[in-house]
Amino acid sequence: MRLAIRCLAHAWLEQWTHHRHSKHVPVRLWPRAPTTTCGSLRHRQQAVAVFSERCFDTRMTGTKRKPSRPDAIRKPLSKSALLPMPAPSARELSLAHHLALAACRGDRANRHQINELVRSVYMAYFLQRMGFGDMPFECYEHAEAAFENALAVAAKSARWMISEQDAPVIERLLALHDQQLSEAPMHRVMEAKKQLRQFIAGTSVSPLVPPNRINGRSSFQ
Repeated sequence: MRLAIRCLAHAWLEQWTHHRHSKHVPVRLWPRAPTTTCGSLRHRQQAVAVFSERCFDTRMTGTKRKPSRPDAIRKPLSKSALLPMPAPSARELSLAHHLALAACRGDRANRHQINELVRSVYMAYFLQRMGFGDMPFECYEHAEAAFENALAVAAKSARWMISEQDAPVIERLLALHDQQLSEAPMHRVMEAKKQLRQFIAGTSVSPLVPPNRINGRSSFQ
């Protein structure tokens, strides 16, 4: 079922680039790579044969990069990379996230809205690991379990929804992500996006890594 969540995150990752269209932030489009037919991927696809077909495009995106030389000089970050996302783009993303949750709390949702929520929660998690936020780790675990439940229900009844007991924790994480988008430098946001891509392209069942526990409480530090 978590493979299905990976499919959801991948399908909506491309849409995230659309929100970066701004004269302040140049957009770099990444070409799609052809679908791989290796045995390991066929095995993973067969494990969710019925539902994976409904999880959109399972092709991986990205380009091959040449390994960097140890003595290579890193280029300084541009002004736009050092500043937060432009306010109009951040507001547009925030509105899309909260409208998606509102739809998923009723009977009007579809996989597009679940997609939006999965990507937003994982982006919030990666940004928090960089120091932007202090949400308890259990909130992310709860949200991920809510997505798994939503996918299980959708596979059986074609109804895409988040239960009322799960919606509040996702709402808290969306509020955190709103704050992150308004404060985090753009190069940090892009690094979080890169980590999301790496998770999608990998074999891990979840990007969530249990943090160290101090005095019985979870800590990202």
